[in-house]
Amino acid sequence: MIQGENAQGKTNILEAFSLLSTGKSLRTPNLQDTIREGCSSFFIEALFQKEGVDQRLSLSFDGSSKKINHNHTGYTSFISLLGIMPSVLITSEDISIIIGSPAERRRFIDMHIAQIDPLYVYHLGRYFKAMKQRNALLKQQLDTSLSPWEQIMSSAASYITISRKKHLKLLSPLAEKYMNILSESKDELSLQYQMSLSVQGEEKELSTQYLAHWIKSRKRDFLLKSTLNGPHRDDIGLLINEKPAKLFGSEGQKWCFVIALRLAQRDVFYETLGSAPLIAIDDFGTHLDNKRNKALLCQIASLGQTFLTSPTPFACSEVDTKKIIYVRSGSIIQAETQYDESTLVLKETS
Repeated sequence: MIQGENAQGKTNILEAFSLLSTGKSLRTPNLQDTIREGCSSFFIEALFQKEGVDQRLSLSFDGSSKKINHNHTGYTSFISLLGIMPSVLITSEDISIIIGSPAERRRFIDMHIAQIDPLYVYHLGRYFKAMKQRNALLKQQLDTSLSPWEQIMSSAASYITISRKKHLKLLSPLAEKYMNILSESKDELSLQYQMSLSVQGEEKELSTQYLAHWIKSRKRDFLLKSTLNGPHRDDIGLLINEKPAKLFGSEGQKWCFVIALRLAQRDVFYETLGSAPLIAIDDFGTHLDNKRNKALLCQIASLGQTFLTSPTPFACSEVDTKKIIYVRSGSIIQAETQYDESTLVLKETS
């Protein structure tokens, strides 16, 4: 448990987890904004064990360049971070997975797969780079060079589509299990992949259909100066009892759904990687009622190392008061934690 009053720096620890796991900030797309006011850079380092082997992972950014170092090997791209220290983070912003735009749901599934499948990251990057080139040609009204980019897009799109469908199929029953544990209900929960194109089949068939569509739609896309359909426009249907959770779910159901999704994500990571990812929950206790919070604590007690942040003392038999970190003004002021070999230690300096 990480405890402290509001605006004291509790979430900064989770921010560090996010940056080290994915290269993404929890709160801003601009890395410059993550540098403490009055400072010119940041440095984060994690010491942890993975498969019984000591690991050291660090990340620094000076406003213009970033440096990543994993076990004395240097990298310059955030893509290199994916899969090294997998994490499942639950924050207030996660409600956007339910109520936000399709882009929020695509971001959720893309980041989920990216942490356990490097090939997915490769295909996702190829798809967007090729689509950027195609869009540039559409804006210039040039059709002589479209084919090579459409070939790349179609190959990458088929892998992206199949991977998303596969992982939604894995997540759906697990999320339903956790949903019913947290809410003590028999709600039927499902995740449905909603495509912007009517294509189907195995990877090779999908690739052929995607390519045929983009060739056929050139005239329309020239008018719009953009690629209208493809994986970049797909969505995920989040349903409770066969109805959209966004429209028909109560606030409690929506938050249960979000947390159930994250716990399902943890299980998929564990089954795929063979070890439990780091779990962190920001502002624990603020989104669910006491009964559901207690049910959540009972679940996470057996899921591996977990960090909870809370602005107020949390009295519960499931929380070991000897494992509470107190934060004030951005610093740990008291810690009585008995660290074990799986403990993550973070160092942050300006």
